[in-house]
Amino acid sequence: GAGNDSLIGGAGNDTYTMAANWTSADTITDSAGTADVLTATLSTSITPASLTGVETLTLTMNGAAVNATNITGTTTLNLLGSSTVVFTNVASDLVTINQNEDLGVVNIGYASGAAATVRYDFDGATEIVANTSTTFSNVANLTIDGDVTYAVDLVSLTGGAALRTLTLAVDTTSKLDTGAITAAGMTTMTSTGTTGETAIGVITAAALTDLTLTTTTGKLGQVGAITAAALTNLTASTTTGVLTIGAMTVGQTASNPLKTVSYT
Repeated sequence: GAGNDSLIGGAGNDTYTMAANWTSADTITDSAGTADVLTATLSTSITPASLTGVETLTLTMNGAAVNATNITGTTTLNLLGSSTVVFTNVASDLVTINQNEDLGVVNIGYASGAAATVRYDFDGATEIVANTSTTFSNVANLTIDGDVTYAVDLVSLTGGAALRTLTLAVDTTSKLDTGAITAAGMTTMTSTGTTGETAIGVITAAALTDLTLTTTTGKLGQVGAITAAALTNLTASTTTGVLTIGAMTVGQTASNPLKTVSYT
């Protein structure tokens, strides 16, 4: 409820229903359950005093920001709402982020040095999703999974200096559009689709060495330049789907040539 709360979970799986009352002064500790859940609606930015051992957060974001410095043991974040989402200092414990509704700016910042492995998933979407922009920082390995029913448009995707691998998993019927991708440290990018459509914008990734784009019958379109001076291996394949790739600026020197190109 309202006020400054100090809550300790029991032996089972607990649900903390905070409504609009989760504040920076609240302390919540739960170490016994394996499927504890906290739900809250946030209209004011918070830095929780402590949240420990609650595996799932389901948050309706109404323009608030969350400083997650004191949040540990949370593995799944479900995002709802219709406004800007900003998280900072997220622990690498958080491995799954489910976005279920159309938001604005989405900026997920992990703690410095986290090198997190994260799945950004839209399988629970209840409407067409179109972010204003999408940014991750201190994430080393990022997988983005679209939805079967609703189209997803990230508008733009910024991976930060820590990102090394990016995997796009396109579902069977709906479209996944990343917009322009910027990730200076990314070395490997893979997009795998079946019947759903994939749309990728400009790719700016100086360290990118391996780029794989595949689909079966779904359209796969990469439009705009690919600027990847280190690129050495490019694979693009389709069964019957339309496949397009934009102009490329890649390694063109004797010491750093584009070595393998497969286009089928």
